[in-house]
Amino acid sequence: MTRVHGDEFDVARILPKPPGSSERKLGWEKLKNLGNFNHNVATLTSRDGELIVKRRGTTQDPGEFIPCEFCYGFFQSHLLWKHVRKCLLKPVDAGDVASSDAVANGRLLLEAANPVATSADVDLKHTVLKSMRSWQVLSRTISF
Repeated sequence: MTRVHGDEFDVARILPKPPGSSERKLGWEKLKNLGNFNHNVATLTSRDGELIVKRRGTTQDPGEFIPCEFCYGFFQSHLLWKHVRKCLLKPVDAGDVASSDAVANGRLLLEAANPVATSADVDLKHTVLKSMRSWQVLSRTISF
């Protein structure tokens, strides 16, 4: 990784940190999660392949997995709030995140990563759909 991708920005930010340090380990973890996140977005868009998740549960439904807004790891939506509470990549000034906010922020992250989304779509989702519950969004979009 260091020889092949050493000149890339994200890898170059990690390399100066002392080997074996927690900062370096967290940097590699975030970079790995970001690669998995990109793979998962492509998988969800094409509806072909398997998701790479941080913690696999009993469900096999890809729609049940939502990314963490801080580390980009995929978790089941009903367990995401537990992870966000103790996520090692969460900034100190982020404070406590409510469970509904964790899921809403993860859904927004996933929608924003969708290559078909325009800036107007992202603004609409951020202002309107974020405040709605998932069943409300589903019922309203089906009715149109």
